[in-house]
Order: sequence, then structure tokens, then C-alpha cells
Amino acid sequence: MRSATRKRDTMLYAATVAVSEVYDCLIADAVAHETGARWSLRDRGERRSPAFEIDGVDDVLLAEFSTRSTQVAHSLRELLADFRTTKGRTPSRPEMIRLRQLATRKSRPAKQLRALPDLLREWRQRAAHLLPEPVERMLTRVLHNSHSPQTGEVDDAVRRRLAASVVDTVAQKRATWTHWNLIAEAARASKTLRCDSASDRLRL
Repeated sequence: MRSATRKRDTMLYAATVAVSEVYDCLIADAVAHETGARWSLRDRGERRSPAFEIDGVDDVLLAEFSTRSTQVAHSLRELLADFRTTKGRTPSRPEMIRLRQLATRKSRPAKQLRALPDLLREWRQRAAHLLPEPVERMLTRVLHNSHSPQTGEVDDAVRRRLAASVVDTVAQKRATWTHWNLIAEAARASKTLRCDSASDRLRL
């Protein structure tokens, strides 16, 4: 029984990144389908993966609502300073990933339950304080902003280019790789493409 549990946990751990990447794609598909919002990648600087954000939402507004990211960043700065002091060097990419994971765990605050109407009211006030236009106008501009749908069937030529890119990228990053590494990279590579359903996404 213990062996089966350990095996299951090992498999879940191996699949974590792939599941997270596919989840992001499914959320983007659902939001795009329900609201008409479009998504794109935004540069976050050297040694960081691009952020996946809704088009038309200003970086200032994103920063205001990224308090969790700010907490993680603060914790990461402390861990990096400690790493450089003890090791005398900058962390490698795998070490940086582990440090970010540790920073995320260390900075996680205690859960506080609040009513959704209260949260919505607070969020609207915070956004209104930062926006140069009424919240409703910004939402109208950001949502339903696409004259042509962002969803649809991906043709074979695009699939072949994506497949080649995925294998090349994984091969450059790793000496050996698994099915889950390929799934995670495939999700990243197709993130800006929208699918009409969860089954379409998983087939892609």
C-alpha cells in the first residue's frame, strides 16, 4: 500500500508542471469563449518566462492586483541574497526554479474568507483609483474586443511547426525528458492559440 502511494505521489509530482500549463490554457480558452477577451505573452525580463495576460489590461493595474506576486518576489530576493552569500555565485536555472518554489511556499499567507460582494466592491474601487477612464469603459474595451474569433481548428502545417518547436525546445533544455515534459512544452507553445473546448485543447 505504501509503495503504491509513493508511486502515485511520484507520478503526480512529475505531472505537476504539465497540469499547471494545460490548466492555464483551459482557463484562457474559457475566458475568451465567454467574454471575447484576447490573451498574449508579455516579457518579464531576463531569466523569467513571459507572463500570460489578457490584452488591454494595463501593467499598472496588473501590478496593483498582483499582491501575491509581490510577496513571492520579496521572499525570493531574500533567498537569493542568502544563496549568493553562502555559495558565492548566482544560482543555476534549476536552482532558481527551486528557490522560486521555496519562496512561494514561505510567503503564503493564512487564508481569510470574505464575501464575494465585498471583494468585488473593493476590487472596483482599487481599479477606479488607477484607471484614466471609468471601469465600465475599460471592461467594454478589453472584453468583446475581437472582431474576429480567436478560436478555431489548428491546421496541419501549424501543428507540425508546433511539434517541431516543442521537441527542439525540450531537447535544448534537457539531456533526457519525459512525456510530461513534452506536454508542458506543448501547452506553452500553443498558449496563444484558442480552442473551442477542453477536448479540442487536449487533442492539440
